[in-house]
This record gives sequence, structure tokens and C-alpha cells, in this order.
Amino acid sequence: MKNKKRWLLAAICAIAVVTAISVLGACKSANGVPMLTKDSLADHEVAPTFDAYYQTQFAQLMQAYDAGDKNAQDTAGAMWALASYNHSLSDQFVYFQDQIGTTQLDGKSGKLAYQQYHKEKRAKDSYLGEKYHYTLKHVFDSELGTLGNFLEQARVRLVANDAAQGFKGLYRFEKNGDTVFTNDTLFGRKLMSTEWKKGSDWGNAESILKGGVPYGAENTKSYDEVLRVLNNDIDKLGYDTEEMEWRAIIANINTLADGIVSSATIERKQTAAGAAYYAVSMQMNLTVANADAASINMLKDANSATEIQWNKMDIAFEVWECGMMKSYVVKEEWKGVVKQVGVSKKGAASAENYVFYSYSDADCSMEAERSFLKAYMEEN
Repeated sequence: MKNKKRWLLAAICAIAVVTAISVLGACKSANGVPMLTKDSLADHEVAPTFDAYYQTQFAQLMQAYDAGDKNAQDTAGAMWALASYNHSLSDQFVYFQDQIGTTQLDGKSGKLAYQQYHKEKRAKDSYLGEKYHYTLKHVFDSELGTLGNFLEQARVRLVANDAAQGFKGLYRFEKNGDTVFTNDTLFGRKLMSTEWKKGSDWGNAESILKGGVPYGAENTKSYDEVLRVLNNDIDKLGYDTEEMEWRAIIANINTLADGIVSSATIERKQTAAGAAYYAVSMQMNLTVANADAASINMLKDANSATEIQWNKMDIAFEVWECGMMKSYVVKEEWKGVVKQVGVSKKGAASAENYVFYSYSDADCSMEAERSFLKAYMEEN
């Protein structure tokens, strides 16, 4: 089926070249789309030079932990929540995510690799913000057949706002070839790549705003006040699905739920340059996690599931002393009923998810993406 679709696409593009029908311009390939390389996120080990939104509250939390007023489990869960919101409320960031695991649907299995490169510079004053975000989903060693073809996806969302350069919003690119593993690695993870073509959304107005609205939890409030508001914010996800768009907690797990972190370790470390950060490991109480409405609703939303529960959930993460996330690894297993192509099927998944951040001006620069887009628009 996939080969037939590829043949039909090639045929359509060939007709467009011969007849020069402009409406088929979306078939034009997009060479030179910036992709991850072994040299990306070069400043991963460089601490942010800006303050985290909840930097003061993060410091108050760690002071309480050092004084023995908070245990490791509650502290680790709060560190994760504050780092999640700090990410959502930062002015700029870039991260690389690599997830690989096994997916089962109706008793048939396949390996699924998911990779994304996400860079944002948020709107500020009269600046409307910029974004570069691509995702790759690749199915291999698969028994899934047509469903595997459906899961095989790729997309680029490039948001540029600069009237002087002719940029006015969203520019989308779509998959235009096979997704493959390359010979390059980044942070020990094997990179993937594909080919692209011009997509349907082209020059639509779009600005990049800060997400994860904290619903009145100003950073002038005390740690206890902020955590109370964030806890209520996350709890809303258990009964108000409209709030899903604004969720800020990372990895679909409500680490503020009472008793959800069963054990944790927290260790202070330094980079080679002397920048301080924390290395944290936490194991989840699955009985609590599977009974927490907010966590389960987030997990359902992320996997298009009608029923779902975890069989495993362990998290290790690094967070800068200021409270910004440095990296994390989530190892999880779940089973449930998921919807694929409009049909509900029993499914299960086992995955390891690796994410690495950088916040430097160099790594967050949109210069390469702007140059590519400008050249592409001039040629097409």
C-alpha cells in the first residue's frame, strides 16, 4: 500500500512538471530543510543565562529540602512540576527528543521511533515570536501492516515573523520520502532523516506565545502559594478537557499528586565549567498514578486512548540550579484501548524517552531556518 501511494505521488508530481499546473505546487520538494546533526545543541552543558520564571520558588524548595523540612519524594515531584512550568514560561529554548519502543495493536507488534527538534523564541513586546519544530515517526521491524503505514508520519512547522524579510507566520512542510536512520548520533541517540515537500499551511498568520498559563500564580508569591495554584491547575486536567491545550506538566504525569512518587534520590552535581545542577531519580507508585484523573486524562490524550493505565513509569532528570530542565529520561509501559484510523483497538506500548535541552542564544538562533525559508521562497 505504501509503495502504491508513493508511486501515485510521483506520478502526480510528474504531471505537474509537464503541465505546469500551479495548484500542484505543493509537490515541489524542499531541499535543505535544517535537520539535526551531531553538532546540534552544542551548549547543552551551558547553564541558562536568564532567570527561570519560578527561580525564587525553586530555591525555596531546595532550601526546605536541605533543612530536612521536605522528604526526597515530595521534593523530586515538586522539582519536576516547577521545571515543567519554567520551561513553558521561558522566553526561549530548544530541545531534542528521541523515543524508541514497541507498540502492540490487536496482538501485532512493531517498533516505533519518534524524534523531534523543537526550538522557540517567544513573542515579546512587538516581536511576534519564531518557532522551528519537526517531528518524525518511523515504524520498523513491524507486523502492523496498514496501521504501521498510518503511524509513519513527519512534519515541519516553521513560524517566522519579519515583515522586512517577507515572513508573516506559519510555513509547513510535509514528508516526501522514506524516513531512515542516519549514521549520525546526538547524545548517543541515532538520528533520523527524511525528505520534505511544501505543505498546505503557507504564510498563515501565527504568533508564538508562552504556554502553560499559571492561572494567577505570579512569581512574586511564595513557594507554598505557587505550588497550591499549580496543583489546582493540574487537577483541572482530570475533569476539564478544554484545559489540555494549556497543560504545562511534562510527560503526562501529575508529580504533585499525593503519594505518586514512591521513592526518589536527589544529587547535586557540577558541569566541567562549574555550573551547578541536580540529578534526580524518581519511581512512581502506579496504584496512585492510575487512580489520578489528571495523569490518566493526559495519557489518554497523548495516545488517543479511551482506556489506559501504566504498567511502569520511572523518571530520571537533570535540572539546572535555577530551575530550568536540563535533560530527562522517562521509561514507561502502558496498555489500553486506542483509536487508530477511527477504529478502537486494544494496544500496549513500552518506550524509553530521552530529551535534552539548551537555552543559549547560539542554539536558539533561527538564522539557519530563516536563510533556508528565504531561499526556498525566492526559488518557488
